[in-house]
Parts: sequence; C-alpha cells; structure tokens
Amino acid sequence: MYLPIHAFFSILIGLIFARRKDLAFNKLEQQKDFLVTTYQEISTQLVEALNYREKFLQVLNPEEIALYDTTTAAYIKQAIYRVKDYVRHQLASLA
Repeated sequence: MYLPIHAFFSILIGLIFARRKDLAFNKLEQQKDFLVTTYQEISTQLVEALNYREKFLQVLNPEEIALYDTTTAAYIKQAIYRVKDYVRHQLASLA
C-alpha cells in the first residue's frame, strides 16, 4: 500500500538531485571554458610581448639592458597581479 507512494517520492527526489547536479556541472563547464579562453588569450599576448622584448634587447647595450631588466621585472610583477585579479573577478561574476 505504501510502496507505490514511497517509490514515487523516491523517484521524484532522485530527479530533483539529478537536476541540481546537472546545473552544477553546467556552471563548472562554463567556468572551465572561460579559463581556457582566458589562458589562450593571455598566452598569445605573452608570446607577443616576449618576442618584442627580444627584438628590443638586441638594440640596447649591456648597461641599458641591466636597467631595463630591473624596471621590466617590476612591471611584469604588477601585470601578473592585475591579470590574476581580473581572472578572480571574472570567476566571481560567473559564480
């Protein structure tokens, strides 16, 4: 007598949790796609910057290179921090 009712509610609860799992998976998939796209864009920009740096360093003399490397290191650290902050902000907006 109670078996059909229990079976019905068990199936209903199973469907609800399956839907929740599907929604969570879709959100995770969106975040993964965003990270892959962002990584590809940043990698491309980094390669372009490194190629430009190599061409630029060929023109400088050793004293200028030492000064340039110190200044560049500070800018690179700041750029990395900003990129990480941007990615964190984008992920938070997806959540």
